[in-house]
Amino acid sequence: MDKLFIRFLIIWLSLYDNIGHHHCHLYDWMHRIVLDSNNKYHLKWLFNMKQELIVFNVCVETHGWFGLGISHSGHMIGSDIVIGWIDQRGHVHLQDRFAEDADEMPVIDDKQDWQLESGYENDTHTCITFSRPFLTCDYDGDLPITNDVTKLIWAYNDDDPVGYSAILSKHSHHQRGHRSVHLLNYKFDNNDNNNLNNIKHSSMIKSWDITSKNVTIPHDSDTTYWCKIVSPSFRSKAHVIRIEPIISPSKNAPFVHHMVLYRCLHPNPLMMYDYLDQPGINCLDFANMPFDFFHCQSIYMVWTTGGEAFNLPDNVGIPIFEDHETTYFMFEIHYDNPELKQNIQDSSGLRLFYTEKLREFDADTATMGSVVDYRLIIPDGFENFTISGHCSPECFRQKIPTTGLNVLAALPHGHKHLQRIIVRHFRHHEELPPLAEENNYDFNFQDFRRFNKQRIILPGDQITVECTYNTESLKRPILGGLSTQEEMCMVFLVYYPRMKGVRTCLSGLTPETVMKLTNIDQVQKLDENDMNPVIIHPLEYANQTLSTYVLTKQHWQIPKNTVADIENLTNLIRYAPQKAQCFWRKIEGIDGIEGMDEINELITYPKSYRRYEKPIAKCRPVINSHYTIPPRFMSSSSSLLTVLFPYPFYIIIIIITIFCI
Repeated sequence: MDKLFIRFLIIWLSLYDNIGHHHCHLYDWMHRIVLDSNNKYHLKWLFNMKQELIVFNVCVETHGWFGLGISHSGHMIGSDIVIGWIDQRGHVHLQDRFAEDADEMPVIDDKQDWQLESGYENDTHTCITFSRPFLTCDYDGDLPITNDVTKLIWAYNDDDPVGYSAILSKHSHHQRGHRSVHLLNYKFDNNDNNNLNNIKHSSMIKSWDITSKNVTIPHDSDTTYWCKIVSPSFRSKAHVIRIEPIISPSKNAPFVHHMVLYRCLHPNPLMMYDYLDQPGINCLDFANMPFDFFHCQSIYMVWTTGGEAFNLPDNVGIPIFEDHETTYFMFEIHYDNPELKQNIQDSSGLRLFYTEKLREFDADTATMGSVVDYRLIIPDGFENFTISGHCSPECFRQKIPTTGLNVLAALPHGHKHLQRIIVRHFRHHEELPPLAEENNYDFNFQDFRRFNKQRIILPGDQITVECTYNTESLKRPILGGLSTQEEMCMVFLVYYPRMKGVRTCLSGLTPETVMKLTNIDQVQKLDENDMNPVIIHPLEYANQTLSTYVLTKQHWQIPKNTVADIENLTNLIRYAPQKAQCFWRKIEGIDGIEGMDEINELITYPKSYRRYEKPIAKCRPVINSHYTIPPRFMSSSSSLLTVLFPYPFYIIIIIITIFCI
């Protein structure tokens, strides 16, 4: 009887999947995206981590074939592809293929690991649902589905494949493309569309739009940081529960690299009021930027290119207009214009959904990793070179509650040369699973990684951010900085409960290490915490600050020709003790004063610890299509009449549920 009931559920789901538009959604899709600019190629998917299974639904405005592929690079070569279509007799076809050459038709795989679940065709669209294990045992033709950035390639044509070998008609230029996604990223509400409708139609929830309003993107620089001071119009504490990007016009998406909302922690907060009605300014024009703006460096929330809207769990909200820390903000947009295009106007921004019905916990954003200045040095000429930035346990030790910080999501961040980033977590003498890991970093796609399991940072824990870069094309080292031609190595963590006053927890190379890398013999230290001393020798650079010398240095002579050279370089940059910096806003005493906690002890990796060993993934050979799949995933193309007629009780249930349509 149990088997019969499961069979019934399979058919029930198949029926619902084939009906089309309805109000009773049985497929609880976790992600929905449109892959083309003409709104013709729609993709939905969900996954089950326990069963290591992913289910896709492709719905394309065509009566021909469609293709969906997984690629490391976004190109055809080496990609794992599924081809689907419905022939004139109504038979659904699905083929597992792989691409050996960019100019040849993808080859049909001997092992068919993409499994058909259901499919239908209406007057306009072809829609097919199919599934696959994360890791098949076909190592020659299939690519694994992982937590890393995946580049989906897609295509379609208006004709069905021809002949026994299913020869594909050539698609046009506008019928193909690629897009980066996180296939295995969680959401705090699986049914995001329903959640959004609830948010937008709730009388308890309001929104605040923060936009740039017709800013002309400069064409004399590839990097522009545009800033403006903003403040909410309401005057009582509220909780922000959703942040979503506004790209306006939508064609400006390639230029809007990231948007950040910073808290303004001014000693006299009312001083910020005078800037509310003023137009924005270039944030990198330090000579003309008002000094008051320098008090706005504590990150409140960040969005980066390719990211989706960010929902908070039902019991958590980010406080706004609670105190001086959450009243005035600096809104910043990073425009990336590498081709120096002219006459581009932009009105992009962020939409904050908030409620005055406060939730149980206040959340916040913490920044950890490496400093963003001359002390972040990445040598040129390496296919892979790794640096590190540490958050000292001493920084948060007195601020973290004994129960710890609950980390909800992580956003690793770097620029164009970053290849891999991992956020390592140490407790006592043991390394815990990483808070975040990205082995296929994409500068043009960055999104928060939401956690489905509780991740706790306890007092005394150390967080280390490791970044691996490819600098083979460079002729000189790349330094830390805000420009996309410079680099970063950090992570933004959304957590609760909120630690008031905390800004960032970073580390950077000591002046002694920088001197060894730049051939400076002697500097005049002002004190032990001086990170930018004046050079004494060589005499030709005397009286320059170390930072000025490094930033303007043209001819670098870093030995890196032998194994010993590379080992020495790695020890200096990655493993050498670093200076820890803990930025804070003073809560006690004189309200509003902010500064930096100087931690006297240098920091590097823990002296001895048991390394975290990542579990070895086991492949799942696909023998047939009969998976053990959760009922909501299941579907079938078996004969509906054959299965249902012996069971009138099930037919009655189906008739009743149809009234939901």
